[in-house]
Amino acid sequence: IGRMDLTPRLQKRILAGAALVLAVVYGIAWLAPAIGLYHDDAIYLVTARALLAGHGYTIDSLPAPIPQTKYPPLFPGLLAVFALVAENAQWLKLVPLLCTAAWLWLTARLLRKMGASRGASWLLVGMTAAAPATVFLSSNLLSETLFAALLTAALILLLEERTISGGLCAGLAMLTRTAGLPLIAACVLTLLLRKRLKGAAQFTAAAALVVLPWLVWSALHQTQDLYYSGANYSAQNVLTGLDASEKVAVMSSNFMFLLASPFALLTGMSNVWTAVGTLLLVPWCLYRRRQLVPDLFIFLYLVTLDLWAWPPQRFVAPVLPLILWIVWRAARMVKNRDMVAACVVILGGLTLYATARQLPVTLRNGQFPSSNQPPNNWAEMQKMFAWVRANTLKDAVIVANLDPLWYLNTGRRALRGFTPNPYRTFYQSGATPVTPAELAATLLRSPAAYVALSPDLDFAESASYHKAVEALQRGGLLEPVEGTGLGQGYRLYRATGAAALR
Repeated sequence: IGRMDLTPRLQKRILAGAALVLAVVYGIAWLAPAIGLYHDDAIYLVTARALLAGHGYTIDSLPAPIPQTKYPPLFPGLLAVFALVAENAQWLKLVPLLCTAAWLWLTARLLRKMGASRGASWLLVGMTAAAPATVFLSSNLLSETLFAALLTAALILLLEERTISGGLCAGLAMLTRTAGLPLIAACVLTLLLRKRLKGAAQFTAAAALVVLPWLVWSALHQTQDLYYSGANYSAQNVLTGLDASEKVAVMSSNFMFLLASPFALLTGMSNVWTAVGTLLLVPWCLYRRRQLVPDLFIFLYLVTLDLWAWPPQRFVAPVLPLILWIVWRAARMVKNRDMVAACVVILGGLTLYATARQLPVTLRNGQFPSSNQPPNNWAEMQKMFAWVRANTLKDAVIVANLDPLWYLNTGRRALRGFTPNPYRTFYQSGATPVTPAELAATLLRSPAAYVALSPDLDFAESASYHKAVEALQRGGLLEPVEGTGLGQGYRLYRATGAAALR
């Protein structure tokens, strides 16, 4: 870096020290006992258990189970394979951890193929590995690391013109996350622009062979549920849903989110200045040096995220090293190498600091957090689960914001109590994501016996959810359960008033 001439022996010591630090960080995150506190990871595990039980690809946690048509089946299927050996949290969390290792190794190979030196490739991979977002995704049952590994493999195979294998990997990426569609489109367009017509046909056929069975199955098993079914995608995107004013709000807000994402993923810090910095930096980088692969894919992928009514930061993580490569390949052409070295050291230091400050929260609450806000305290959640298991009937239904988590830990069916509206939650200033009327309607039409409250600080609906529950308590529909010994913010309520009205 800069004008430093490091000996091979010193380079090895630096790499060994960095690897040891990262091993400690990932070990702490992996050993944290909490699982399912992010909603999506709990749903993946619920679906995996349904597959193991022979119930098909369904969401068994709901009072009336429905087919799982929202999330593609590859990641839950992989969890189900691991669960054949053991279902404990540490064993299952090996899935995303191993996927992360494969992703980072493949990324180093991809960067070398695109022109990076060995040192530069491992520098970018190391910064990605040290990012708090990467540690979070690696220590929770989320599909992003598997998706990242498959898309990286597809890009490597594209550069090697192994079109059939590349198409299969791209299809598997879409079978992990539907955001794999722009990967397929970008790879096919790249082949067409290079006049590889036969290769484009082979790539498309291979990807379609993998993806079409899932698309047909999900189309044949659609349900009316607006959150847990594939209908969620059509209702919450700019092309097929939302009013005109909502489309503008989503696209403009997501554009700012996307600009702030690289710095936020690395350092946990996000503000308008980081967005402005990215807005100025990216055009300069593309002006200095452009590459068809991976630039076309990143462009189509980010456009897809911009059109979806959901904050895109978490979904930018799988392409973070490719974004870093766009910056690096331009920065290495700057004559003032000391300035580049200083920027690398500062950014690396901020990344390590952001990750290190999450470790005390992990040790205290039992889960590596996704942001600077601490997650639910796993010990308090365990107290709630134990009380429900000991004091309720097995057919009792629980209403909770983290509904699949309650099913996994108590065996009781659960529902959320409201239909999440991402636009109202993330894009409409002053809106109330969860209203007392909506929650009351759920209690009156469902067999719910209890309502559970926990801080859920990673969920934007949490504050209004608590207010709605408190309003129903004042209205006589709910009564608090006493003597549970729970900490502040953790409460259980009986739906006795609602049951009487039913």
